[in-house]
Amino acid sequence: MIFYQFFLTSLKILDAVKSKAVYAKDVRQALNYVESGNADAGIVYLSDAKSTPKVKIVATASEKNHSPVVYPIAVLKSSKNVDAAKDFVQFLSGNEAKTVFEKQGFTVAGS
Repeated sequence: MIFYQFFLTSLKILDAVKSKAVYAKDVRQALNYVESGNADAGIVYLSDAKSTPKVKIVATASEKNHSPVVYPIAVLKSSKNVDAAKDFVQFLSGNEAKTVFEKQGFTVAGS
């Protein structure tokens, strides 16, 4: 089931809003619809909503209403730049990157 359907079903409002829904190709397009005034509201990632002053965050989905969104990172065995890749993973695991991630609405696993 698509995230928005699961989310709206969990809130018991899918049937009430289904006929009014405008579907976007992705979250950024949905955000653009709201930013431009072509939609009254949208369901987007918190990090995307925080990226623009043109929208107001009026609610956030409870963790019980959706599965976690995870962005994993790994160094590939076949990488031609293993050392650089390891350095990048190390940087993204550090406090400087964590501060940036949190400012953008992300949480770092294990924090």
